[in-house]
Amino acid sequence: FSVDWSSYPYRYGGGTIRYSVIEYAALPVFQYGQTSSVMVDNNTLSNNNGGISANVMTGETVTISNNTLSGNTTSGYFIYAESVSQGNTIINSNKITGNSSNGGYIILSDNGTITNNTITDNTRSGSWPNGIYGFGTITNNTITNNTLNYAIYSGRSAVISGNAITGNNSSFGIYLRGSGAEGTVSGNSITNNSNASGILIYGDDINALYSPTITDNTITGNRYYGIYTDQYATPRVNGNNIY
Repeated sequence: FSVDWSSYPYRYGGGTIRYSVIEYAALPVFQYGQTSSVMVDNNTLSNNNGGISANVMTGETVTISNNTLSGNTTSGYFIYAESVSQGNTIINSNKITGNSSNGGYIILSDNGTITNNTITDNTRSGSWPNGIYGFGTITNNTITNNTLNYAIYSGRSAVISGNAITGNNSSFGIYLRGSGAEGTVSGNSITNNSNASGILIYGDDINALYSPTITDNTITGNRYYGIYTDQYATPRVNGNNIY
């Protein structure tokens, strides 16, 4: 399946998109405002301006899994998933490699699960992009050799565990921001990132302190701070290996 840059090969419609090769599109997969669940699975996207975008209403599910994205450009995101009204999003086992961003995010999903994705060798063409943005469960992702601002941007009551963040040119491995919540950051490896600190924790509200648990992480070989707290953050920090 090959199209020119001005077209939208999968726009609206909902349902399932599988086993497609999508090239040279302006916005290759754009599913917005659907009232039924959306699945985007086992597709290859290359040389596009954009990636996969899916938004569903009325508590339905978005699943984006097992896709390969390479050689694409964007100023927004390569994978975006949202389900309003207490729905569910699953971003699982995608490979995002060798793309170029002018700002934005590589993976963006407010809530839900982001797991087992591989993000490697992505660069910036202008403003600094961010890696993963999400406030649900972010586990077992590999983020290596990218040019990024934050590898993971999260907070609230998120669970962030088992991620490998290595060899990136970035500002922070994990950036947490919130108020009145208690998330968990555990068992992550943040190593050998140039121009970077390990974990930044930022609290927004003096009347609702942000108190995540930071435990059993390995933070080594980065340029600046291991763990840095700012404003109204009162984290519980224990058992981390930092040097």
